[in-house]
Amino acid sequence: MFLNLNLQQRLYVLLALWLIGAFAMGIHLAMLYSGIPHPNSGGNKTNLADVMIYLLHVLKYGFLTAQMLVMLWLSVKIKNCFNTISSTKIFLLLFCIFCATDELFIRLPLTAGYVADKKFAFLWLYNYAPLIIEIFFISILVFAYASLRKYCYSKTTQNWIETLTGCCKQTGSKIIDVLFVLFVLILFMVIKTYLMEYLMTGGYGVGALIDYLIQQQYLVPPNKENVLQMPYPWQVVAIAMATFIEPIIAFFVIGLILYQSGYKSYWKLCLMMLWVILLLSMHLRNFSKTMIVSKFDVLMRALSISQFTLEYVFIAVALPFVIFYIKKQKYL
Repeated sequence: MFLNLNLQQRLYVLLALWLIGAFAMGIHLAMLYSGIPHPNSGGNKTNLADVMIYLLHVLKYGFLTAQMLVMLWLSVKIKNCFNTISSTKIFLLLFCIFCATDELFIRLPLTAGYVADKKFAFLWLYNYAPLIIEIFFISILVFAYASLRKYCYSKTTQNWIETLTGCCKQTGSKIIDVLFVLFVLILFMVIKTYLMEYLMTGGYGVGALIDYLIQQQYLVPPNKENVLQMPYPWQVVAIAMATFIEPIIAFFVIGLILYQSGYKSYWKLCLMMLWVILLLSMHLRNFSKTMIVSKFDVLMRALSISQFTLEYVFIAVALPFVIFYIKKQKYL
């Protein structure tokens, strides 16, 4: 794949990925600077009916479930595509994909840090280190499923299920697999619900570490007076566009995995990539939430959240061209 390309071809691919990221970010920035507000700038309604609050909770856990199922599905695909590399490398690949999809390594820390009085270390520790730790535990969970799933379909398990329940071997294996997925989902919800709160408020969590570093004057929080407001200066725009290659690389790897998994026609690859990206990034949940709780009128809600929808559509349409370029070089 990418590693099999020569140096010139690799540079072409990286340049193409950077351009795709810059153009995708440009869609968001162009809409923002044309007067379409950011979804978070309008605030949320405070007088929601009980039924709407209940619907938001259902949507939240429904989309979290969908996100985890996509992660599990991807982990199996990665395990099948990269069965010749070590388990450690597969785990690191999963971890890096999930972190880069959420832009936690480079893009958000640099952009938000520059905006928040250039306090990069504080922003990284306070906002992004807990999320990276959370994704680390989720990656362990996902990797464990990908590694242990084969035992659900082993002959020993099939014989045991057939003896115990009388159902056929394939059906028994599928039942065990579903129960395994449900168990992983429960652990995933526990991590998403309680781990972040503990990391920020626990006696030995990130919150306590930040408080200690501030007290010892090793860490300085942002001065509110120096926090930049919209419209941001050109430096923020430049950082955002230059570093948006981070999630693009993650989506590119996902596209390669999908191609290797059988989605070898352009439109099939586009549609599957878009579906995976929207679920993995939780954008569908954010879209639904914005349409329900935002104080903007309905048209402005749709336009504001569509800044990011169009980003992802462009990425899903553009990245397959890079993948088919690699195929043309006979490395796929």
